[in-house]
Amino acid sequence: MLVTIQHNLRSLLSEIARAKAQESEAQQRRHALEDQLAQLLTAPEEGQKKHRIDEYSVVRENKYYYKGNIELLRPLCQELEIDLPVKEAINETALKRLRKASPTTFEILESEKAVTRTAARPSFQISIEPC
Repeated sequence: MLVTIQHNLRSLLSEIARAKAQESEAQQRRHALEDQLAQLLTAPEEGQKKHRIDEYSVVRENKYYYKGNIELLRPLCQELEIDLPVKEAINETALKRLRKASPTTFEILESEKAVTRTAARPSFQISIEPC
């Protein structure tokens, strides 16, 4: 009887240890994916000027805004279970707030405003909740 209880206890403890290890691995994987996503959102694509609004969005709303090919983000966001709602180009209220918050970023955005409107390129908003 005592041997059976000891065996069951060891078995349970080993299952708990295995579950904790898997949880730790999953958490490390999530952090790595979040880092990869943040890099993708804030680094300009080769040959292009930087046009992401990372300074404003991270400081003000803890959100990243991305203009570009959504297919680059889709696999990462699916694995991180982040929704990718498609937004229209940034609205006037956001532009006014951005002008106050970060004049330099606003100028970069302002210079692309005509391109954004004529080409109707969508923006993507991604919220990453802190762990």
